[in-house]
Amino acid sequence: MKDFLLKDIPIKKVKKLDAEKSLDYCLDQIQRIKTDQELMVTADTAAENYYKSGKLGNEVKGRSQIVTSDVHDAVEGAIPLLMKVFAGTDEPVKIKPQEGTDQANADLMMALVNHQLRVRNNWFLTCYDGFHDALLLRRSVIKYAWENKTEEYVEIHKGLTRQEMSALGAQPNVKEIAIIASTETAAIPEVGEEENRTYDVEVTSTSETEGPTVRTIALEEIGFSRTASSFENISFMYHRVALEKWEFKKLYPDADAEELESAGSSSESLIDTIKQERFADLGGTSFFWNDKEQKFIVHECYYTDPDTGTPLMNALCGNTVLELTRNKYDVPPFVILNAYKRPHRVIGMSIYDKAKHNQRNRSMLLRGLMDYINFSNSGRNLVDEKRVNMDDYLNCNYPAAAIRVVGDQTTAITPLPTTPIQPWTFTLLEFLTAAGENKLGITRMSSGVQGASTNKTKGGLLALMAAGGQKLELITRVLAETGIAPLIMAMVKMNLKFMSKPAQIRVLGKPMTINPDNIAGEYDVIVNVGVGTGDNDERIVQAQQLLAIFKQVFEAKIPVVTAENLYHALKNLLLAMDKKDYEMYITEPKTVETLAQIAAMMPQVLPVIAQIDPVMAQQMQQFMASMGMMAKGAPGAQPGGIQQSPREVRPPEQPAQPAVSSMPMPQGPGMRGQ
Repeated sequence: MKDFLLKDIPIKKVKKLDAEKSLDYCLDQIQRIKTDQELMVTADTAAENYYKSGKLGNEVKGRSQIVTSDVHDAVEGAIPLLMKVFAGTDEPVKIKPQEGTDQANADLMMALVNHQLRVRNNWFLTCYDGFHDALLLRRSVIKYAWENKTEEYVEIHKGLTRQEMSALGAQPNVKEIAIIASTETAAIPEVGEEENRTYDVEVTSTSETEGPTVRTIALEEIGFSRTASSFENISFMYHRVALEKWEFKKLYPDADAEELESAGSSSESLIDTIKQERFADLGGTSFFWNDKEQKFIVHECYYTDPDTGTPLMNALCGNTVLELTRNKYDVPPFVILNAYKRPHRVIGMSIYDKAKHNQRNRSMLLRGLMDYINFSNSGRNLVDEKRVNMDDYLNCNYPAAAIRVVGDQTTAITPLPTTPIQPWTFTLLEFLTAAGENKLGITRMSSGVQGASTNKTKGGLLALMAAGGQKLELITRVLAETGIAPLIMAMVKMNLKFMSKPAQIRVLGKPMTINPDNIAGEYDVIVNVGVGTGDNDERIVQAQQLLAIFKQVFEAKIPVVTAENLYHALKNLLLAMDKKDYEMYITEPKTVETLAQIAAMMPQVLPVIAQIDPVMAQQMQQFMASMGMMAKGAPGAQPGGIQQSPREVRPPEQPAQPAVSSMPMPQGPGMRGQ
């Protein structure tokens, strides 16, 4: 046999990453993105102002400055439905196995991902923040990462002997044992002085956990090109992270934290002026140091090497490369959610874009109405200043105040007529309100507030709400396709790539252990919500209609429906009713058939068991009878228990058929009457 030598293996030399070249590339890309980032921040600031019903900039002193809340009401009206769909159900998206992967593996992966989102992470707040940003600010960004965490915790143990301390120290997770007190016990002649003592100890242990983390990122901390056509076409993306001093030193122990802090601290020296100028195009020394909060600013840059196509991650602070490695996720670990998708653009539109003009118009109209009411209640007057004491007139505006007048008061102070409000003003106000609702699809009725409608019947109102809900369903589907489904797929890939130890989860209150081998396979992520899927009420109605058709088929004795078909129809109905524990209500036909086979064997088996253990045989017989699977008078049964002798045991010539408790089933191919 030929010796296997290392020289026989073709070795590919890995090109060493050039930190200086990577630094120059990242700083150049950050500078390019800076203009886009400033434009997006300006638009976000305006959107936040409209959301808070801030001033419009055309206010007049002494006149009404009311601002309507169209943008706020639309955002807050849409979020409850989105939260109900994505945070109130277990399966807004479904993990499906590809060819060659078992469905059982996909079900375990789905259970694991649900556990990681809802237990390990705060899925509710992640969804709320993400949907709020997407609706108001055109996009939201969720970052995912695989985290291996080692935590230390301290426990106090009292009254331990030397042997018990040794046994405790032998545990693999115990890092350190410190004696804090010792107590001398009653002396035992057979043992030494050390064995006559007990100890109070402080035990430091470690706990290792692994799993994905998911959180919504503030948009001002994320940078990427706003002209990208899709997320896949983003070649460079950075995350601006502010770290406390201790966090910075823990994550990057090799970095010179003191030097970076000194360089970033404000000063008037010539050297610091040069440093400020060096990063002037990136924001000065605030690019890497927040002097006010005393925090380091680290830019995590994710990009594809323009020369080799290798996905890289470069963490830099100022002009210092802290970490340069291959991006273990292969793509930037983010997903970008849109509420209103724009074709060929990674950034969509927002409620602010659609409602800002309507909010401005309605605000101006309401201001006019408020001014009219004010003028009607406190109108203007024509005053003869020669006959009226102007100090009394201007400053004595309170009940029982006297105004000194010379001569006839009716001619000294004359009210200025107020122009009556036009009746079409309120029609215009309602028209603008309805126009805004039609544009957004978020109506007063869908938000739980009765709006003006010519149709007051229940069916008519439901139809109007359903029509308005179509746009909300489209928003739901777009959010799922652009962000939620890619996030679930990213979590699936991380579990397959990084999971190294069993995970302990709970499903329907029952503990379950999932090993990495249990979830091996290839999967697809399918969206179950939004346009084209139907809501639960619609699925329930369809399932009931299908069962009604099955009944007609049974009555006509047409052999086209099997027990398996009926089982799946009932299962889908229960799932639409949100009964995840459907096994408590129906039993799979294969299980029923297995039980029937066991029941058929009981008449032959029970007499044999009775010879060995009569009590067990009696208990089995009673259990089978209680389940309706065996009559109490079946062969081998005795009123007082099975007491037959071995000679009297005779297997029956024709065993009794079991009486399995189940609903009547139609006769047909593949369907036996049970």
